[in-house]
Amino acid sequence: MADVLAGVNITSGNALFGLEGWLGLWSDSSPASGYDAGIDARLGYLVTPYVVFYLSGGAAFLTTSGGASATYGTLGAGAEFAVANNISFDVEYRHWVNASTSIAGNGLNASLLWHF
Repeated sequence: MADVLAGVNITSGNALFGLEGWLGLWSDSSPASGYDAGIDARLGYLVTPYVVFYLSGGAAFLTTSGGASATYGTLGAGAEFAVANNISFDVEYRHWVNASTSIAGNGLNASLLWHF
């Protein structure tokens, strides 16, 4: 799976408020594949200037190579660690659910992020 992610964060004291969107390609062992896109809001707490813990929530859209598509709600939690002046490492658990079909799933993502 490969994603392109863009977002913005605003801090006030130790509080972090953010918005991020992504577009990605995915495949699994079934051999299904497709793309996904979504947008999440983040609410976090800066433990140190280099570490933030956060909760996230939003919506995701998924399309398969066979033409099926679905919209999901997402909830997550994660941690982001600064590793250089403009690079961070992010680990996030995300739960997603489709309210109309009750299909749900969980994922664990790790990302290397470049800030500019």
